[in-house]
Amino acid sequence: MIYCESPTLEQWLAPPQENFPRPTWTKLLAGGVMLSNSIEYATWTACPVEPIVCEACWNSGCAQAGLARIVRLGDYLLWLPPRPRDIDESWREELNEAAFIREAVLIPAPTWEELRTRFSDVPPAESYPRAVRSDLATAWIREMPEAVRVAELGGLEARLREALASDPLDLEVARDVVQRMSSWVFQQPEGAVEGQLVRSQDCRDDVNTFYFDGPPFAEWPAFVIGCEIGFALGADWVFLSEAGRAEPDAAADGRR
Repeated sequence: MIYCESPTLEQWLAPPQENFPRPTWTKLLAGGVMLSNSIEYATWTACPVEPIVCEACWNSGCAQAGLARIVRLGDYLLWLPPRPRDIDESWREELNEAAFIREAVLIPAPTWEELRTRFSDVPPAESYPRAVRSDLATAWIREMPEAVRVAELGGLEARLREALASDPLDLEVARDVVQRMSSWVFQQPEGAVEGQLVRSQDCRDDVNTFYFDGPPFAEWPAFVIGCEIGFALGADWVFLSEAGRAEPDAAADGRR
């Protein structure tokens, strides 16, 4: 996941187009990755959002790159690959995953509002929809190591049968926790989520990790122990849902 708290803004002249005066564009970069090649010309209100502008015609619609679904998760904006239903039927069949963002992006709402003070076409953070359970699941599995990543949540149970170990919970107990969390998503995939996104290092509870065989010996930090619904989003972030904290039951007994 790309964290964009202090984005880099880089001005450049738009590529030539016939004899038209070349406007100044501003790139939005985070961690060396270009999120938008023109904040001024990108279409921030489309669904999906079109942050990459075609350098041949200066329109965002025909670039078909970097497409994203932007949602609000806690006090952050989360960029995810768009869902098929987010894409208009007229060009849905023309697109594949190569047109979508490669990594999820996390931007604090205050950072986004600072961009708005400089670029009038950037909409308020509050204008984007709240994240739903399926969005959270998408962010969750996309943070799995590529060698073991599943395409969709439905494939997660089978993948975890390939795990060799779990720490600090016993493997079977940890699998049961993931199954419970997956069921929570499937029960109401369009249900809005409430909770808090925090740094893993600031979380008072341990994160349980699965370990897989074969080079590169992938490790997946998966969930927060002690929370009913606590998604680990890579090694750096966890989302603690307001679904409530787990009782000290088998999860605690499953610690090694």
